[in-house]
Amino acid sequence: MKQLLLFFSFALFLHTNTFAQCPNIDTDNDGVLDCIDPCPNMPTSKIGNLSFESDFIGWTIPQNTASFSINLETNNILHGEKSLYITAPNASNFETHSIYSEEFTLEEGVPYNFKIPVKRIGNIDGDALRWVLVDENGIYRHFNNYYSFTEDWTYISFENFLVDFSNFSSNKFRLRLEFGLSTTDMVVDKIEFYESSQIVDPAYLDMNADGNPDCVPFSSESHPDYDALVTFYNALNGDNWNNNTNWLDTNKPLSSWFGITETNGRVTRIHLPQNNLNGALPNNINNLSFLNSLILNTNAISGNIPITLTNLTNLNTLLLAVNNITGGIPAELGNMTSLSYLNLGDNPLGGTIPASIGNLTNLFYLDFRACNLSGEIPEEINNLTNLSQLFLFLNQISGEIPQNLNNLLNLEILQLSDNRLQGNIPDFTSLNLNYFNISNNNFQFGDIEDEFQSYQNNIAEFIYAPQKNVGNLYNEALEIGSSTTFNTNISGSQNTYNWYRLNADGSEGGFVASGESITVSITSAEDYKWFYYYLATSSIVSGLTLRSEFFKIDDLPSNHPDYNALIAVYNALDGPNWNEPWDITAPIKTWNNWDIGFDDTTNRVNYLSLSGNDKVGELPMEIGDLSGLKSLYVESSENINGSIPPEIGNLANLESIFLWYCDFSGEVPIEVLNLSNLKTVFIGNQKSGMLSLSNGIPSTISNLQNLEQLDLNGIPISGALPNELFNLPKLDYIVLSNCGLSGQLSPQFANINQVHLLNNNFEGAIPQEILNSSGNFMLNIRDNYFDFNDLEPLVQANNYTNLNYSPQRTKDIALDLEFAPGEDITLTIDDTRLNKEKNSKDIGDTYQWFKNNIAITDTNASSYTITNAQETDSGVYYCEITNTLVPDLIIKRANITLNIDAALSVKDEDGHMVKIYPNPASNHINIKLKSSDIVQMHLYDAQGRTVLSRVLKTKNTIIDISHLNAGIYILNVMMNNTIITNRIIKQ
Repeated sequence: MKQLLLFFSFALFLHTNTFAQCPNIDTDNDGVLDCIDPCPNMPTSKIGNLSFESDFIGWTIPQNTASFSINLETNNILHGEKSLYITAPNASNFETHSIYSEEFTLEEGVPYNFKIPVKRIGNIDGDALRWVLVDENGIYRHFNNYYSFTEDWTYISFENFLVDFSNFSSNKFRLRLEFGLSTTDMVVDKIEFYESSQIVDPAYLDMNADGNPDCVPFSSESHPDYDALVTFYNALNGDNWNNNTNWLDTNKPLSSWFGITETNGRVTRIHLPQNNLNGALPNNINNLSFLNSLILNTNAISGNIPITLTNLTNLNTLLLAVNNITGGIPAELGNMTSLSYLNLGDNPLGGTIPASIGNLTNLFYLDFRACNLSGEIPEEINNLTNLSQLFLFLNQISGEIPQNLNNLLNLEILQLSDNRLQGNIPDFTSLNLNYFNISNNNFQFGDIEDEFQSYQNNIAEFIYAPQKNVGNLYNEALEIGSSTTFNTNISGSQNTYNWYRLNADGSEGGFVASGESITVSITSAEDYKWFYYYLATSSIVSGLTLRSEFFKIDDLPSNHPDYNALIAVYNALDGPNWNEPWDITAPIKTWNNWDIGFDDTTNRVNYLSLSGNDKVGELPMEIGDLSGLKSLYVESSENINGSIPPEIGNLANLESIFLWYCDFSGEVPIEVLNLSNLKTVFIGNQKSGMLSLSNGIPSTISNLQNLEQLDLNGIPISGALPNELFNLPKLDYIVLSNCGLSGQLSPQFANINQVHLLNNNFEGAIPQEILNSSGNFMLNIRDNYFDFNDLEPLVQANNYTNLNYSPQRTKDIALDLEFAPGEDITLTIDDTRLNKEKNSKDIGDTYQWFKNNIAITDTNASSYTITNAQETDSGVYYCEITNTLVPDLIIKRANITLNIDAALSVKDEDGHMVKIYPNPASNHINIKLKSSDIVQMHLYDAQGRTVLSRVLKTKNTIIDISHLNAGIYILNVMMNNTIITNRIIKQ
């Protein structure tokens, strides 16, 4: 049998490189994947057909099948979907560890290229691979051996492989791979065997070395990680980074973007420390699925750690320290089992350490320092047997140090200082600790004694001092002539105690006595000034001195000059049932540090807060006896009601008063607005709206020459605002919203920096002084009666940092209308005052009627008629007016609530000439005329006095009678020289 003649013009390429994955896409249908032939529609491109490309499915394994397996691990796949994993053959006979491909066809006279990607897993020890071309009878036709593969992918590559078929009738072949001489595992990825005609095609040159032929324009947008990086850049304010070189430049590869590392065509590392990153990490960060290192420390990153970040299961380094990240440590972090380095330190995370942290068994470094963590150290940390360094200091972690941390045999550094830990110190002498810090916790001598000497001898740095003060501040009330005993409370077997005292002014009072307790007597008021404490030392735990918190004796609370007033307030507002009731038997200064403050010099109450809905009742008159009070806060207390005690006017030292968001009623006491030291007055937003100034703001407000802020929101104020209000030299902020004020704006508002006047009845031209003002911060005049002409100059002046003027209101009142079905109903808007200096219709007023907040089509008129109304027409109607004079201003009519109900009765008079309903009526009556003639209507009270007259211009008119007193009225309608009389009952 003749030997098959193989003619080769080949070059063997055995080299290491990085390759992107090759997706199974052939967009130009030339039979070749685009990643092999990326130059579609080029006449000179002749890559030819792909003869053979394998994913190892369908291969034949004749023997030793256990040595071969299909691999799906990302790290062991180069450009296919699967690879072939060969377990260490450890055999010199190649034939015993071999695998055959499926059969393929080669053409005579056609040169071929083929590539075999291979890498080793483990150390170099003479591993080898031999490829063999076999015909259909199983006869060897060619083989070569290759050795010394690396841990990176290597191509065994042949070019222009040519077969002479002149003596053979068959063109069927298979590829055989043989493995031997190795105890090291190997991986072979997808093999390519294809026509090599493209090797001479200049279109396939890669002069820019971007990994693509030059026929393919380079763009980083095609990179699978491009979109995720763009989102990352935008979310973290990339334009303002210290260094953003090449970021978002689509002409530059991602590997050239500052801080980005790329491996095998995917982003594997982001390294941007100290780079002014600002913002929250984006949720799609998990799309960077090949990321193994994320280093973003010392920036200004905020927000939570995205749960999606925990899907980056290839990540082995996560460094987010020294940022402003909040929201706690997500339990899902325990899914990132590839992590070996985790540092979230110096972030205000809050929360606790999740037990799932024990899943991260590859960690050698864990740092949660200064993260505002509370709770206890989870025992699951003992699973981290590879841990070398653990940092949990500067938190609020409590409880004991888990005993099972002695399982961490590789632990070298354990930093637990500045927490709230307590209890016995475990025996860690079996560990490799060379640094152990438990200082500034709550440990006592008895906690340390058992292990102290062994730690001193075996740990290079064992730091246990200082510790936090022992116990809590102790206060006791005693009268003069009494005595009490203070006791120590520190564990330990060989302790020594020395007692000292400190003056209230901070000066030392010196040594008092030695021993486990001392007895202190109160012989005069002078003895109340002392703060006692003790220092404890131990003959076993040398180098540590423990200090107690203070022991303090104060006078009986009943002897304090403000006691009776505070007790009156406490009892009047149901103090025993407060969320935090005062201990009224204790020294008065301990009752509640949040509610009560004292002047250091006079010892009088200077601050009182009665906020919160747990306060129930009325303020007592005794509150006026707190003569040292400077700040009174009664806010967000909707269960405090009744009148404001005028005795508050006795508080001559008062600087701030907040009677805000409560339920006060009656008159605001003039006395309150006569306290000359007031700087801040907030007496608005009462729940029931029953607090008023029926006589207006008093002129005595001129006494408040120090007033800076005044808020009377929601308090009805009668009359004009006094000039004295505008002569207060320090007034910078005023709120008179929802006060029922009317008329024109005072020009003196221009002298106040922040003015809030919304939802009043102001109207008319804006004073020139306001138009000319400069540098003011706020003017809020929305929901008044201003029109387009009034506001146009103000908007054009644009002299306020914040100007709120839309919407405005018409003078129409809200109406509730009821009609029977079949009526023609006309809804109107009072626009007679709009653009009074110009012709509104000529300059573009636009009307839009709405039903249930949905615009009604074709309703550009000041009235809207519903013909033959039916129940489906029921709803809430209103109209909005706009005008090009002030494009963003809306003038809105008050709501009309329309109810069409078949059960409604209608009074029919004079052969249907006039219909009047409802009758009786509460707020309005409807007058329906049979004809459209203009008629006159008069309404008389029981004494015959005219209370209302109106010309009726439409067939259906709504008359507002809400302002009339209840009673019987006579309605006369004059039409066609006839007077039709009806009796109307006003409810």
